[in-house]
Amino acid sequence: MLHIMKIDIFSLTEGENSFQFEVDLTLVDLPTELESEMPLKVNAGVTKRGTNLIIKGDVTYPLSLECNRCLELFQHNLQAPLEAYFVLGENVPERKEDGEVIRISHTDQSLDLIEIIREAILLAVPYKALCRADCKGLCSVCGRNLNQEQCDCITRSPDPRWAVLKDFQR
Repeated sequence: MLHIMKIDIFSLTEGENSFQFEVDLTLVDLPTELESEMPLKVNAGVTKRGTNLIIKGDVTYPLSLECNRCLELFQHNLQAPLEAYFVLGENVPERKEDGEVIRISHTDQSLDLIEIIREAILLAVPYKALCRADCKGLCSVCGRNLNQEQCDCITRSPDPRWAVLKDFQR
């Protein structure tokens, strides 16, 4: 396994090239809440067809998240798809129908994957982090974690002025 995020363009053979490597997270500028002590793993294939390079693969990243319902920390194994299109040369189209084309000068020696990996991780972070699908959350009165214990709190009945809105629920 390599500890790099650059692929030597001139060492690529025509057709499919496979890569697996671990990434030092100090090189990836992630928000503090997404930092982990475990390494990030990249498993990718680079297809070279003339001046076109297509990278497809995935990034695996174990991290600790805080549950949005019960506020407990839990381990989440983030799997993010990795995909990028590169074209060697100056006269290439701005966009491709499948995604953005990244231009590479003929003088470049390597593909730097730092930004592509960072973007893949940020897009794969769950919008709503739940420790489990049936998480009961916290009691709105006493704040107890309802996954661990029940409470005897009495929840107030809703304000009768809002009762009309109950009919609009789906």
